[in-house]
Amino acid sequence: MPPVDRIAESPFNLQATLISLPAAQWLTRRPEARVLHVFNSSVNVLAEDGEILSLATTEIEPGPFSIVAEYQADRGDTSTRYFHGVEVASRVVANASGLEIGRLRVQVKNAERWDPRLSAGLLNQQSVGGGLYLLRDLTVHGASKESLLSALRAQDGSRFQRRIGEAWHELCQGILSDDPRLCAEGARQAAGVGNGLTPAGDDFLVGVLVGLWTGLTDPGRLAKSIVAGATPYTSRLSAAWITAAGRGEVGQVWHDLASALLDHDQGSILSVGRRVLSTGHTSGSDAMSGFVATLDLFSGGWDQAS
Repeated sequence: MPPVDRIAESPFNLQATLISLPAAQWLTRRPEARVLHVFNSSVNVLAEDGEILSLATTEIEPGPFSIVAEYQADRGDTSTRYFHGVEVASRVVANASGLEIGRLRVQVKNAERWDPRLSAGLLNQQSVGGGLYLLRDLTVHGASKESLLSALRAQDGSRFQRRIGEAWHELCQGILSDDPRLCAEGARQAAGVGNGLTPAGDDFLVGVLVGLWTGLTDPGRLAKSIVAGATPYTSRLSAAWITAAGRGEVGQVWHDLASALLDHDQGSILSVGRRVLSTGHTSGSDAMSGFVATLDLFSGGWDQAS
């Protein structure tokens, strides 16, 4: 039997079950990279060019720059064992076949390739129908009590409330008048507002970008302006999510929500909507608020630009 220290240092091999196309491209570039964050069920890796890759277990919804490794019961009783020994700033060795972080080895050869990019303009007022009303009601009543929406509804005159209100006003003006300059200014005002790893203002902007991509056949100019306005003023992780959403690249849950809206399936709309709202501490609630508000603009149901 090998010594205990030899067992502890032996390679820990994982087989990825799914990899997003942007993550596959990230690996192909073979970047110099380091671990940025370590959580129980995921690890974020930062390349020297600023691009982020996320390695996650199936407990986490697939994201636009993620590799998903399926949980295996024989590896232990919790997914925390996946990333045992992985530390922030650890060196990452990457190539097209996978990556290595210390003793952790992740192979992607047999993983399903997944395209996280939305089809532009797949939703409109006719296709969404009553689904938008369901989502609005779900968001108002189901959002976290600590979310951006709850703060806005409190009407307490706080700095946070004023800044988000001003940002949304600029975004409304920019979207309705097809003005990238106003969109960039609104995004700049929202960026970095709030607490947490991805602040509320950033999550709200992700939802706005999902709304632009699903509601417009050509969202490119406005989406790029929001990305350019926001990313210099927030964290690397938030900037990665905003940049991806600006390209229409979003998590699987948003694809599922768009499909439910297209199918006019009320049960699916509500169940997938709850999946969005349950993402993170308040991230899902804040992103859903941006998404619903943007679709409302297109449908004429909520015009705060006047």
